[in-house]
Amino acid sequence: MEKTLRIGEAALNRTEIFTDKALGQVPLINETFEKGILLVGDKESFVVQIMPEFSLLSRYPTIYKTKDYILINKEKNRLYFFQQGLLAKEYTVSTGKEPYYTPEGVFEITNKLLYPKGKAPEAPMGPRWMGMEVPFAKDRRGNKVDGGPDHRAPKGQKYGIHGTNDETTIGTDASGGCIRMYNKDVKELYDMVSIGTMVEIE
Repeated sequence: MEKTLRIGEAALNRTEIFTDKALGQVPLINETFEKGILLVGDKESFVVQIMPEFSLLSRYPTIYKTKDYILINKEKNRLYFFQQGLLAKEYTVSTGKEPYYTPEGVFEITNKLLYPKGKAPEAPMGPRWMGMEVPFAKDRRGNKVDGGPDHRAPKGQKYGIHGTNDETTIGTDASGGCIRMYNKDVKELYDMVSIGTMVEIE
């Protein structure tokens, strides 16, 4: 088995050993292992299980935040949820079908809704909605497609993180600008995220 982890950075900022890591403990709250190590670099961090067997569990962007934080990478269609500055969960998502559909920047979760379009299986937004407060200046789709400032955007009613009635689109550029998730994933994230949580989209 490969025992070498190749890291594309010359130096690490911090390392931390975990012993008997339990479920619910960061990093990776759904993982448990006997022994592991967290490697934090300038740009990327790594969670490596050492025992019971050597395995790279996650490789993700480094952030320097102490509060809960969401980072969304449009190119990779990945959502990273951080607690205490450590990666708690990583999800595959769907972002805008056009590059400018999903706004880029740092936004705030401003509302949370259960079953935003109803409980029917065909409900387009699935079982959960977390609305993001997006300023007019960042709403490029509003300025290009909708014909000008869309007052839903700054109220958290236009762009959000939500489920879907078509999970085959997850992992692709398919949305009208929102962040789509698998329905089981959006339920899990919804229960961990509070109003006021910051969301960075890049």
